Amino acid sequence: MHRITEVTEEFYGSLSSKKPFNSLEELEFAEMPEWKQWHVPGNGEFPTLEKLSISKCPELCLETPIQLSSLKEFHVTDSPKVGVLFDEAELFTSQLQGMKQIVRLSITDRNSLASLPISIQPSTLKRIKISRCRKLKLERPVGYCDMFLEELKLVDCDSIADTSSAEYELVPRARDLNVSSCHSLSGFLIPTRAEELEIWNCENLEILLVAGGTQITSLCIENCEKLKWLPERMQELVPSLKRLTLGNCPEIESFPEGGLPFNLECLWICNCRKLVNG
Repeated sequence: MHRITEVTEEFYGSLSSKKPFNSLEELEFAEMPEWKQWHVPGNGEFPTLEKLSISKCPELCLETPIQLSSLKEFHVTDSPKVGVLFDEAELFTSQLQGMKQIVRLSITDRNSLASLPISIQPSTLKRIKISRCRKLKLERPVGYCDMFLEELKLVDCDSIADTSSAEYELVPRARDLNVSSCHSLSGFLIPTRAEELEIWNCENLEILLVAGGTQITSLCIENCEKLKWLPERMQELVPSLKRLTLGNCPEIESFPEGGLPFNLECLWICNCRKLVNG
């Protein structure tokens, strides 16, 4: 597979007969370093394909968006010329509009990805993972956005610096939110509709705020070495919080004034020296 440079019409067999790969549900291309071109016909091939993964295909260039209406999961990893489809909002939107059932999107190692135009994405999209996209910034949504994700993961996105603005929530709304190894992150506003939040290895995080009326039930903060304080008025602002995990946050000095939420069921603290000693 290492020497394949093109996937042409021969891959699909005779297009004059029945549709090729009529029952195929998963398709993965991986470790094809010389693959440059994929001829994707537009005659209804892969009518039942639900999962497409392209990994470690550094030379593959897609000239037009992949239009697979049955696709639910699309993963792009270590394939920078495929990822160009996500570099601009217009291309990003065009790509996903052809995936009318898309549920999960994963993009890794796309250093040119600068924005995440959530407000114009299909309502079926529920899970997004963005990893090692070091130019990605979160910007104020254009117009009203009612999109709500089940899960959002942001990993190694070093241009995300501060989401703690009190004027608007920069982070797309998601029930399960995971932010890890975003080394420039200095401030974070817990979004209104987040129910579970994990913040890991964000060593420059100093400010943690809570949006009014949040529904969060689980909060985990680990390896945030500059964080000194938990959000104020936690009893009032996070009344639904049931689980709080604090690990390796050595600068946290005290619990917020007024104490922790009354509904808290599980409290786990490790290597928070000033908090324990205080």
